[in-house]
Amino acid sequence: MTAIGQRVYDDYAFTNDLPINPQIDTKWTKSLTLQMQETEQFLGMYDEDGNKLMTSVWGYSMPGMTPGFHGPTIIAYENRKLAITYENALDVDGHLLPVDDTIHQARPSNGTIDDGVIPLVAHLHGGHTDSIYDGSPEQWYTQDVETSSGYSAKLLSGSLFGGLPILGDVLKNVGHWFSFKKSWYNNSGKDTPETNPGDTGEDYSGNTFIYDNDQESAPLWYHDHALGLTRLNVYAGLAGMYIVKDNERKLLEKKGILADTKDVVDVVLQDYSFDDEGNLYYPGHGHDVLPGDPDTMVMDEIPQEFYDDNGDDAVSILPEYFGDVILANGMAWPKMDVGTGEVQMTFLNGSDSRFYKLELDNANVRATLVGTEGGLLPNARKVFDGDGKFEANEFILLAPSERVEVVFDFSKLKDGEKVTLLNTGAAYEPYKGVSYNTGELNVAEAATIDDPVGAVMQFVADDSIEMENLLVKHNTKLDYDFSTIKKRDIDNVRKLGLFEGSDEYGRIKPQLGTAEEGKLHTDDMTPDGAFGPLGWMAETTEKVKLGDSEYWDIFNFTEDAHPVHIHLVQFQNVRKYAIDYEDEDEDGIPDDLDGDGEITYGYQKKGDTLGADCDVMIFDKKSLSFRTEDRGWQDTTTVGPKEMVRVAATYDKPGEYVWHCHILSHEDNDMMRPFMVEEFI
Repeated sequence: MTAIGQRVYDDYAFTNDLPINPQIDTKWTKSLTLQMQETEQFLGMYDEDGNKLMTSVWGYSMPGMTPGFHGPTIIAYENRKLAITYENALDVDGHLLPVDDTIHQARPSNGTIDDGVIPLVAHLHGGHTDSIYDGSPEQWYTQDVETSSGYSAKLLSGSLFGGLPILGDVLKNVGHWFSFKKSWYNNSGKDTPETNPGDTGEDYSGNTFIYDNDQESAPLWYHDHALGLTRLNVYAGLAGMYIVKDNERKLLEKKGILADTKDVVDVVLQDYSFDDEGNLYYPGHGHDVLPGDPDTMVMDEIPQEFYDDNGDDAVSILPEYFGDVILANGMAWPKMDVGTGEVQMTFLNGSDSRFYKLELDNANVRATLVGTEGGLLPNARKVFDGDGKFEANEFILLAPSERVEVVFDFSKLKDGEKVTLLNTGAAYEPYKGVSYNTGELNVAEAATIDDPVGAVMQFVADDSIEMENLLVKHNTKLDYDFSTIKKRDIDNVRKLGLFEGSDEYGRIKPQLGTAEEGKLHTDDMTPDGAFGPLGWMAETTEKVKLGDSEYWDIFNFTEDAHPVHIHLVQFQNVRKYAIDYEDEDEDGIPDDLDGDGEITYGYQKKGDTLGADCDVMIFDKKSLSFRTEDRGWQDTTTVGPKEMVRVAATYDKPGEYVWHCHILSHEDNDMMRPFMVEEFI
């Protein structure tokens, strides 16, 4: 791997247009078919002579369409079911990226991943979905054998194009993105094949997923979720936006408070790396160098014992992955022409491990937050006031998998004026938190504009573009139906932990587990205690009664921040407290300070002290603040080092689901646990 990222950033940043993701409006259909296929696409890489380089990627597409990076944005409607058949149509000789076969992962019996037998399964992230359609890690399937049909993909001839936003030089971008073929129209009213997978995971129940869409308007997303392969399949390109629209949103659009969905620009942010030929680069082999740190190789991060047991050519997962190229909608550091008015945008952090701290380099631009991943905020909140003064607390934090809906006001810009969207988060290391007042990162080194990961994209003011005059402003009422889950409605409180230990080779292994007061589990496969890390395959410990509302108190006993995602539900952040503990033996578990064989909690309000009265101290006299981005409905929450975050949710669908860290390299390496929602406990 060479420094192609830095070279291309220096020479070509902000020269290519932001691709606009095509929209599929499902107003006139109840079913779709999406195929997962391989294609080549220009992602903004150039060789040293200035020639564009094509990159092999995987993507979602409808039959008869060239797949793209990323999948199309699907527009769904509240309480209107949508059935999507996901066809694994990959025709490949192997994975695009190096695969570590020493971790727990989907393992086909009819061939190997190296032979091109690729397990896939799509998960609708943030969806209120029945468990059999959730796209859980064990519901994977390999390439399909076509059999009889049961579904039709009947779209009106104009509905696909009717959902495309017209903004700037959009049509050229769409041409770059997708190639629409006449054959698709000829076949659009015919049955699309129901498929019979060649091999499946133990929880497989079919490759047609029915989404009830019985939830408020929200920016969801769909992505691959195959066991142990999520980080690689998403990196290859298997992701796309999924927007649920409700009557309240329609009314806000009609009043001119928010933009029409077709005019909202959704932007998927991801960090990548490339080799000199433009191929995707993902370090895994021992001599592969780490992006942003050419003096460090994979083998420098992995214990020698791993190579002694598996050979010098073995591929290893890393604790985290940080690329040196920022892609927005599959284009490196793009630009976007904007009129001197309002533009509504939805940002998704689709990165493996990177937390984005988004800022603007022009203090005259106002930005108003109108929604998060679970839907609209009760009231709009300003995040950049546009008063011409830079303020330390004006930034947006975006953890992996999180989404925000933002309305930018460019009305103070002059024609031709440029504004850069910056990333001042950690450059090439894990995020450990930030001061909300000063904006300074905790411990980590921040990216700067000189770094290829220090800029995301650029806006260019163009007076000739007609823009909407949206009426939203700070404190505008948005969600009239929003209600807080009350303490009196809580049926149960459970304590859960984030831990970091090591595997049999000494590699870092992050895990989830229980964190109730009491004895430690015997090991991570034996949940016979109350406290400690547990592996993915250990017996299920989180069993929730159907219809119950619960507080989950999530304690972080690691050195890094983790974005915790819970399937099925949208939850509310309730409280955040600082905690303290000791870990002198560095086993990733708080020490039993009094030697009584149990882990106990102490509380500042009670006057407890660490060691004398408890093994884990909770500083509950004053709660830590949440960011504006943490308000409203959420499906992912960030728990910082030595923090406890309490979330509230109602579990109203039966079945088995999962919760996990959404750092993809963590969830693939055992930082994921099942939970059950049962009618009777």
